[in-house]
Formats: sequence, C-alpha cells, structure tokens
Amino acid sequence: MHGDFHHHNMLRHGEQFVAIDPKPYLADREYDLPSFLWNPRDNRMEDCEQTERRIAAFVAAGLDDFRIRAWTVIRGAYLRPELADQIKALL
Repeated sequence: MHGDFHHHNMLRHGEQFVAIDPKPYLADREYDLPSFLWNPRDNRMEDCEQTERRIAAFVAAGLDDFRIRAWTVIRGAYLRPELADQIKALL
C-alpha cells in the first residue's frame, strides 16, 4: 500500500488521479484511509454524515468497513488524539 495516502498526495492527471510520494508498506489496504476521514487537517470529524459517506465510498470500492474503522481508531490514537471522541464514535 501507499503508506502516505492523503489528499495532498493525490493529483489530477486528465480524468484520472495519480498518487505521489509513496512510502510503501506491507499492510491492509484500509491502513491508509484514516487520513481521508480527518483531512483536511482542520476537519474535526464533527460532520458524522460526511464521515459515513467517505467510509461508504471506500466500501463501495471494495474495501472493508470494519477494517477502515479499526485502522482509524488505531492510527487516530497516536496521530490525532484530539479527535478521540469523534473517532470512538466510528465503532
């Protein structure tokens, strides 16, 4: 997986998007997704409907709902502790 997959590492190339600046890891694909739930950086995850829409979009693309939520809790515990209440609400 990419290892640094977030909004600022996605560029539009015509009708497609290209991921840049990879830091390759071997892990679940869902490991990279928490940053999409709490980015842009000032997003406090207070809009629960937006968060659920984002999760649903990744699930529709074939990713696992539980793993997205689990990795968000795990990674959020150390990367975004100020969002603890919002992140716990995902479970």
